[in-house]
Amino acid sequence: MASIEDGTIALGPWGGSGGTAWSFQNARAITKIKISSGDVVDSITFQYIDGELVRWSPTYGGTGGKSTEIDLGTDSYLTAISGHYGNYDDIVVIKSLTFVSTKGTYGPFGTKEGTAFSVPVNGGNFVGFFGRAGEWLDALGFYLKPTSA
Repeated sequence: MASIEDGTIALGPWGGSGGTAWSFQNARAITKIKISSGDVVDSITFQYIDGELVRWSPTYGGTGGKSTEIDLGTDSYLTAISGHYGNYDDIVVIKSLTFVSTKGTYGPFGTKEGTAFSVPVNGGNFVGFFGRAGEWLDALGFYLKPTSA
């Protein structure tokens, strides 16, 4: 766990060391998550509110897998994220992800095997993500902002 400016905390990443490092933060609210998966999590992208504008982040990962869009809307937020990472084609990647919001549970996407991780949040919000990606989503970590000091 590392503290970032403005009280934001970085947790993780979980997964492998392949691919290229990436970071997505400063979202006031994450409204949609698009995830592509098959045997593993191929890629992930986020729709977010930036001031008055609604934007999409870059896509982190490759082009494979089946795409699913999770619509959190503006009246819901993530309360937990869990998943698995493990060996796939001789590299360590994110094998599955499950998102829990105030509206419900989405997933698992990918295959629930390997080493499990879980990030439940009480007293804070997910405000971004970071990790490593190449042909697949190699690693994933989370930026959390406490709601109280």
